[in-house]
Amino acid sequence: MKEPDKIFNGTSKFYTSFRPSYPRDVIEVLRKEIGFSSEWSVADMGSGTGILSRLFLENGNIVKCVEPNDEMREMSVRNLKNLKGVQFIKGTGENSGLPNDSVDLVSCGQSFHWMDSQLAQQEFKRILRGEKWVALIWNDRVMDPETFTGQYESVVRRYSREYHSPGSTVLDLEDFESFFKGNFKIFEFQNLQKMTLDAVIGRYRSASYAIDSSDPSYVNLTGDFSKIFKQFEVKGKVEMTYLTKLFLGNL
Repeated sequence: MKEPDKIFNGTSKFYTSFRPSYPRDVIEVLRKEIGFSSEWSVADMGSGTGILSRLFLENGNIVKCVEPNDEMREMSVRNLKNLKGVQFIKGTGENSGLPNDSVDLVSCGQSFHWMDSQLAQQEFKRILRGEKWVALIWNDRVMDPETFTGQYESVVRRYSREYHSPGSTVLDLEDFESFFKGNFKIFEFQNLQKMTLDAVIGRYRSASYAIDSSDPSYVNLTGDFSKIFKQFEVKGKVEMTYLTKLFLGNL
């Protein structure tokens, strides 16, 4: 079992290149529901290579990118260092290193399921001010077996010995009810990623459960990806379909 801060070692170049972004709809919902604005300070917990952080930075927010993995954090520095308002912190959702009452919103993009929810709740309460808003966000693959995305899922499950349920499906509704004490809403948005075969393989290699290219079954894995790619590709690309889920509440 990998140490928590080593889970994504070796994946940062794939993560930054082949993971999907988050739709702008997230910002619009935050504005409508909680009065979010560019004046708010955001702590992005488990910020990885900075995909969600970029959405807030481009909205004009100050963003504190909190990430335990050195490789992922260094990649986020390369990706975001020229954007105004960004700060990079080595820390975790349970121990961010941020001061008390220092941010207006905590966000977690594709990261909350890696945290101890009770310890994270305590830490979020400590660093948040005002109404203590938290936005937990995932890009969940849509598992229709008749689509490329569904077939991709089948290949992933076939070869990945450390596979776990993707995205928010790692958690049950009861987990969110416990974390937010029942005070939250769920919002969903369509999200689409058009990908070449190299991007499909890179997308897989960005996952914590991906087998290494030195694994004896890796050739068969990429062969199966190639087969389903040929089945669904149009003009050299396939579509990976996601449902972006936002769990929004306060603590």
